[in-house]
Amino acid sequence: MIVVAGGTGTLGARLVPLLADQGLAVRVLTRDADRAQHLSRLGIEVACGDVRDPASLAGAAPTPSSPLYTASPGPVAFRPQR
Repeated sequence: MIVVAGGTGTLGARLVPLLADQGLAVRVLTRDADRAQHLSRLGIEVACGDVRDPASLAGAAPTPSSPLYTASPGPVAFRPQR
């Protein structure tokens, strides 16, 4: 399972269908499920969550084999807690 954070953004929206076309299992992590409806229609799994909220990731990406982060950090760079 490849979990793509930022799968509805500029890069992710182009990458996710390409991965799915290769026959790979793909799940998109998005903060806004409405923006991912077109991906659901393609058979791509959609999970709601936010990389800035670790609790939301537990259900969205419990055991991804290949996580990809394609989202931009936005106006304030995200720094994971250690």
